[in-house]
Amino acid sequence: MRVLVNGLQRTLLVALALTPWLLSMYTFYWLDASGTWTRDTPHRGKLSVVLLAFGMVLSFLLSGYLARRHRR
Repeated sequence: MRVLVNGLQRTLLVALALTPWLLSMYTFYWLDASGTWTRDTPHRGKLSVVLLAFGMVLSFLLSGYLARRHRR
């Protein structure tokens, strides 16, 4: 039973850590689907990379924080 709780807790921590990255991906999708970003948007490629990288960095930092907190 303890193994199941540890596995569930670990899964929830990973899901929580991935949230910023998933939100940045959804934001990118929403901007594209709503027509806010078109092919003519200046620097669209650069902004896409920055948006996705920002979400990935936040997820990395949150994952590190949660891992340190979980070890205590």
